[in-house]
Amino acid sequence: MAMKADFRSLLERLAPIIVDIGAILFYILTIPLLVERFTDKSILNTIIIGGVYLLFCACVFLLKRLDRDSESKSWRSGSTLAVLGVFFGVMVAYLVIESAGFFEWLDKTENPIQENPIASVLILFGVLLWLVIVFLYAVILAIDVEPTIPEGTLRHTLGEYAGLAGVNLMIIVAMASWQAMFVDTEPYQDIGLGAKVIIFIVTYAFFLLFFAPPRLVYIAMKPRPASYVSFIIQTIYYVWQLLASTAW
Repeated sequence: MAMKADFRSLLERLAPIIVDIGAILFYILTIPLLVERFTDKSILNTIIIGGVYLLFCACVFLLKRLDRDSESKSWRSGSTLAVLGVFFGVMVAYLVIESAGFFEWLDKTENPIQENPIASVLILFGVLLWLVIVFLYAVILAIDVEPTIPEGTLRHTLGEYAGLAGVNLMIIVAMASWQAMFVDTEPYQDIGLGAKVIIFIVTYAFFLLFFAPPRLVYIAMKPRPASYVSFIIQTIYYVWQLLASTAW
């Protein structure tokens, strides 16, 4: 029993590293397919991005339910996280609309409501959905969730892996959506290394504003240095690949 408990404890300590390495491998294998999928505007894209977003929100909530190694309340909840959550929700809502080809449809239709009465119902539904997307994640970040999944149990181990994996999946889908939006962009010619570094730093800082909160929540409960390192390495790789395929 002691050996089993030690092995489970080791699995939990290695969770962020294992999940982040798995995410990078998943990104390498699937990014061409995802970019191709999101480049072809359709309602299926809305379903994919919206579905992954709901899974992402559930996984963040799951991480907050895990029993905590630390008593620190930093980054578990609060207004700062809520504001960042609203910005993230706006970004996801935009990706949902853009990937469905809604903006192209508006450009081709002078008066969509008069030409198609059903469009008014769909637009109303879209607005309500947009509001849910914008504020759902913010609410989850803002509230202080009581930990109900005790440490040292199989539920805790599985919850840690599932929560981190769901968050990483949202990052990959978002990166694929952004890359698809800029797939036809002409890259800068003969850009120097210094300029690349400056563009990368600005882009990476912007990226962290959207995607760091779930990992900060996790680290506040599970303060493990490896979690910082693996997340930074993972996200640096994603952002560099995004810029390498669109900016230079």
